[in-house]
Amino acid sequence: METRQGGDLSLEKPVTPVAASGRIPTDALRRGDRQEEEPDSLSMSFLQHLEEMRTRIIRALMGLVVTFMFCIAFCYQLWDFVQAPATDALKKLGADPPVLIINQPMEFFSIVWVQIPMVFSLFLASPWVLYQFWRSFHRVYIGGKKDWRFRLFSVQPVCSFSVGYSLTSSHSDLA
Repeated sequence: METRQGGDLSLEKPVTPVAASGRIPTDALRRGDRQEEEPDSLSMSFLQHLEEMRTRIIRALMGLVVTFMFCIAFCYQLWDFVQAPATDALKKLGADPPVLIINQPMEFFSIVWVQIPMVFSLFLASPWVLYQFWRSFHRVYIGGKKDWRFRLFSVQPVCSFSVGYSLTSSHSDLA
């Protein structure tokens, strides 16, 4: 088998033969030329498990930060969405100016620019956070084997999230 040498002569990578079509032959995939995404949990030490969990927590927090920044870009539209039911209720009660009142100087900033985007980012990032949580523990629980329970638990939070959202959004105007 041919080898290719990098900058360091001690590191050698095998060259995988590529067909004229540019595809890797299936026998190379069967031989196991692919690297595993994660190490086997049965051979990992306690500190390696902690490092894996730390990595997953950081990825989950990065997903929250990205969705928070996305929600900040639409904070006024989110505020209109949140205050619409309260404004409708004030109109039905007969309030003369049907608006929400701000009592403290930083209240508007705190609600519109921090609290509402944080709640919506938690809502939007929950599938990613649940996925990261599951990936940090699934190999320990099922011994590294992907079976029907793994697939069910991977898809179930997303389906439950979607069904719950569709049920609450379809009945929001019934008050």
